[in-house]
Amino acid sequence: MRNLGSHSLHVLVHLFGEIVEVMADDRQLLSEWRFPDGSSIKPETNDFANLTLRFRSGMILQLQVSWSATVGSGWSLEAFGSEGRIVIASTAQFPTSRDTTLHAAKIGSTILEPVEIPSMFLDTPETGLNANAEPQASHPMSLAMLSMKHAIDGNGKAAPDFDQAWTVERILEAARQSAERRTWVEMSDIA
Repeated sequence: MRNLGSHSLHVLVHLFGEIVEVMADDRQLLSEWRFPDGSSIKPETNDFANLTLRFRSGMILQLQVSWSATVGSGWSLEAFGSEGRIVIASTAQFPTSRDTTLHAAKIGSTILEPVEIPSMFLDTPETGLNANAEPQASHPMSLAMLSMKHAIDGNGKAAPDFDQAWTVERILEAARQSAERRTWVEMSDIA
């Protein structure tokens, strides 16, 4: 679960706020991974996790992550509430601004409309890279390094910072305990 869901948990907490309770099923579904070329490996880690997350706001969200899901669609987040729906999707397992699409609709609409990603998220003159830079992950990595540099220089806050990373680690620990005990785990019980 640690490798599978930490990025997604960071995004969820950023978007929706504090998680107060977790229920999880974390396990190894496939004892052997077979590839089209005939090779195979025997993983030594869990390859699937299903979490139900309860947020302080009352929102409940299901998160499912897997290394072994066949013919996967990549990464997606769909959220709906009293005012509408938003769908964020990427064909990549680790989404970037280049391959992510946003669609949204307000209550009363019958179709999700595309939402343009603002150019401020696609171009970063300070790094000399933009969302089209190769290799694909170089732009988001340059943003992370720039954020770290600003924090070290005292001109900003790292993102994620230690507190955000600690929050994700606590959620992962709650998920581990929940899967082991087969019950809900309150975040207030995790040190």
